[in-house]
Amino acid sequence: MPDREDVRIHIRQTDGEELRFPALRVAAGDRLILPYGMDMNGCLLRYATVQPLHLLHNEIPTYVFFAHAGTAPELAFDKESVRAITLDKHSLKQDEEGTYRVLCASDETQLIKLEATNGAKSQLLILTEEQARQSWKIRQGGQEAICLTEAELIQFEDEALRLRNVDQPHFEMRLFPASTSCQWESEQPIGQETDGYFSKLSFALPKVELQAEVTEVSDPSSFIPKQPKLPKDDKKADPDPSRPGPRYETNFTPYEGSRYYTIAVPALPEGISCAYMRVDYLGDTGALYQKGELVADDFYSSIPMPYRIDRTDSSHPESYLFQVIPFAPEVKIYLDPSARTKLAQGELGLSSVRIQPVYDVKMRLTTAFNEKNQ
Repeated sequence: MPDREDVRIHIRQTDGEELRFPALRVAAGDRLILPYGMDMNGCLLRYATVQPLHLLHNEIPTYVFFAHAGTAPELAFDKESVRAITLDKHSLKQDEEGTYRVLCASDETQLIKLEATNGAKSQLLILTEEQARQSWKIRQGGQEAICLTEAELIQFEDEALRLRNVDQPHFEMRLFPASTSCQWESEQPIGQETDGYFSKLSFALPKVELQAEVTEVSDPSSFIPKQPKLPKDDKKADPDPSRPGPRYETNFTPYEGSRYYTIAVPALPEGISCAYMRVDYLGDTGALYQKGELVADDFYSSIPMPYRIDRTDSSHPESYLFQVIPFAPEVKIYLDPSARTKLAQGELGLSSVRIQPVYDVKMRLTTAFNEKNQ
């Protein structure tokens, strides 16, 4: 769907009243979930052009929304339900119908503090779309919080956190609510500072360089297993090239027109539990073998084939054989047009192998979670 301008949403409610959203601009590809008639701890949100994301169940609850990049954020609160609204970086308007309207910028983090007429307090945090994609809801020091990080985050039952980065030893995370005096337990020194509404934490692990050795093999006969361990998978039983499906086998078997490469991966050093091997090739399929057995396969899509390598006690390199099967244009399968063009114009073979170490760190909060923003 292309960009849409001046989109108007009218909702006829059960009491007969018509609720009208402001005119919207909806960017191509956007899917909006817009709240209306939402009770926020006593404050009635009539409508909003920001999307609900999280709810932090703390003493003062925090409703977390995010703004779509192409849609102007606007929130309307029922005047009768709101005693006070504390704003920062917002303009506030009250229309003739007794509605408070909050207009926000879509490219900034926003915080709104609310007090209902019954005295209940809450706050509303509006993230940017990019921040929403990096957000994790966690629990630390008995409080729920939002963590923004590009790393993969895993939380354990004891509230310990494990962060993982692929090929990136530098870690950075932002926590909301910002804490004034948090202490963290970790094997790495942690830098901590206040960054707007967040506490910013950063730390780094020693960088590890891993290089694979790749050698093309002209005669792969020595790699054929003498006593195959996996069930026989004979693709040559049906030689019709128009039939879709892989043309490699579970036990390594040469295939006419294929190219073959040995890949030697160095032993992973202490502190690196696993790594990803990414094989960039051009061909119909790629098949990775170890000791004659298929360990991974891939249908070409113009994206490097990934394979996870776990650390072992051995100090010797791990050796693999990679088989590239030639592309047969007559095979009736769907291919992305760009991938099909590359296959038709490019040269069959392996172009590169990257080894990307996975860095991970475990950390735990050792002091009370002090909520600066509440």
